[in-house]
Amino acid sequence: AQFGANAPLTYRRNSQWADAFNWRYNESFVQHPAPFNVEIRPTYAAGIRRGICPLPQTPLSATEPALLRPISGVDSTLRMSVATNTLVIPEPNAIRRFEQFDFTSEEGEGNQFVVLKSDRNTYLVGTWQGRNTWQNVLRTGRFYGRGFHGSALSGTLRPGTYRVGVLILANGQTTLRFSSQTLPVSGVGL
Repeated sequence: AQFGANAPLTYRRNSQWADAFNWRYNESFVQHPAPFNVEIRPTYAAGIRRGICPLPQTPLSATEPALLRPISGVDSTLRMSVATNTLVIPEPNAIRRFEQFDFTSEEGEGNQFVVLKSDRNTYLVGTWQGRNTWQNVLRTGRFYGRGFHGSALSGTLRPGTYRVGVLILANGQTTLRFSSQTLPVSGVGL
């Protein structure tokens, strides 16, 4: 049972850590649709002000200054694929368009977060970590394998050109790497 339950729990925890960062600096949740963000913003902000739902200190808290600094260099060896998927929903008075960015990498181990950084904004995306097969778990004693995948909705990001990177928390070490990939985001954003 733990083999099946561990990955979703780890993903949820990492997504909550990313949500705390994204709310603290952008007042948005990148894995939830823009209408949800618009509706929840006043209520959630009031809950934080009143101490009902304080933003947690997470293992990411110590990394926040590095995440907010300008990018100092690009790692040409970082390999990550970025795909854009679009869902179009026709409605009587309009056509709704939802765009999702999907991030996949086969490298790296540990808790990994996608980092989207523009000149003005930084967002984190919680990811699903790669899992070892049963055979590898029994042979190595390690539940997680290499790589990750995650997604963010473009409508929750402010317009700009974002550099795509990865934040890795593993073995008591924190590593922040940015690829040469950029992701243009247009539209209204939150």
